[in-house]
Amino acid sequence: METKGKLTRRLIAAGAIIALLALAGLFLWTRVSDSRERSSILSALPEMPDLENAEPVVRSAIQRAHEEIRSGGDAITGLGNLARIYQANGLLNEAIQVLDQLLKRDPENPHWPHYLAFILAGYGELEVAIPLWERTIQLAPDYMPAHLRRGEALMKLNRMEDAKDAFLRVLIRDPGNPHAFHGMARIQIDENDYVSAHDYLTKSMANSDGSVGIQLMVTVLDQLGQTDRANAIRGMARTLETYSDIPDNWIHELTDYCYDPYQLVSGGGFAVYAGDVRRGIELMKRAILYEPDNALAHYQLAVVHEQEGQLEEAIAVYEKAAQLDPKLSDAWLRRASIYFKSGHQDKGDEILARGLSNCPTSPALHLLYGERLFEKDRYPEARAALKRSVELRPQEPEAYNMLARVYLQENKLKEAREWSLASLDAETANPLALSMVTLIAITQKDEESARKWLDEIQHQPRITKDDREQMEAFFEQAFGKRP
Repeated sequence: METKGKLTRRLIAAGAIIALLALAGLFLWTRVSDSRERSSILSALPEMPDLENAEPVVRSAIQRAHEEIRSGGDAITGLGNLARIYQANGLLNEAIQVLDQLLKRDPENPHWPHYLAFILAGYGELEVAIPLWERTIQLAPDYMPAHLRRGEALMKLNRMEDAKDAFLRVLIRDPGNPHAFHGMARIQIDENDYVSAHDYLTKSMANSDGSVGIQLMVTVLDQLGQTDRANAIRGMARTLETYSDIPDNWIHELTDYCYDPYQLVSGGGFAVYAGDVRRGIELMKRAILYEPDNALAHYQLAVVHEQEGQLEEAIAVYEKAAQLDPKLSDAWLRRASIYFKSGHQDKGDEILARGLSNCPTSPALHLLYGERLFEKDRYPEARAALKRSVELRPQEPEAYNMLARVYLQENKLKEAREWSLASLDAETANPLALSMVTLIAITQKDEESARKWLDEIQHQPRITKDDREQMEAFFEQAFGKRP
């Protein structure tokens, strides 16, 4: 029994030694394999770009990524970081070469074909980008931005049936996706089916707070002969459509690797619009960290603070922006406006005066100055300031409307009507101008004109139901009920 026990113990010990040797062999094989992969990756890397004129932080980030590939924990991770740094900082030729390596060495990661397709599509290489997005979709079928970007690319190549299939696939997975509805509308327009396009755009706008598709809706309504409705939203379309880009988290996440202040501010603005205020502020503060004298970055950060009700922070950052660039008129304007709204009229007047001194050709500052003079019943001076604003920016309706209000207050209906009509020339169907010109027509007992303007008011979504009903009541008091 004792002999048998000794034999068992010897066998166990031998087995343990064999297992340790196997582990050691595996470790050595892994080290050799890893070393070979690193050597292969390093030999295939594009030559490091000339970084002599690059920001030190960009140089440092690229050098760290190279070092990670050379001797870090995971060469593929280092290669991925390098690709992101190149792409995020506009070194796109280098990014393309590194992403090409990642497609071969990390073929199951859907980010790499998506990043590469995004770059190539930007260069107009849509025929090459589309298969890359198809590969992304195969690896990550639930990532809707890849489907949408593929659909956009197919549409640009006039492959409308394939594009329609791409957008319908999105709507199957995400039934309220506004960008898919927008894509379908564009296809219907290509087929001259404006009725169907209108239906898709209605859904697109309904699922995006009106921002996605409004510009195209103006075109469709014009084509359908609904000019009044088109005019009613034409003014809104100028501003809302700027926020209609496809939300693409993988692309937006590249800003984590970005050191370009302009791109960081832009990315911060998009993050805020998408509802991630914390990230928006973080990105803007990074922009300021990399470029402390960037007045625009300070200004944009202050805007976010103001939107979030953080008024003390907003005032301080607006002040810094104006110090860095005294010609940045909006920094003066918004700081003065905060003071006026919070009841600090004297301080607001002081900031406004300093703003006008530094920015004498700012139409917005002259407009605000005219509004302040109006509030103080200094009508002749208010008119002069507002007319100067009109001279400087004749294409915007606000100063025209304010001038009409001044003349109304002075009971000069003829002049008020002229400035209201001028506002409507600047922006067709501007709601305030429509309201004023309607009231003036009723007051002047001009029933024909009042009827005309009331009809236009009915098509203006920016005039509330209560306000429309009040206008109808005024008309009824003056002329009787409309049939």
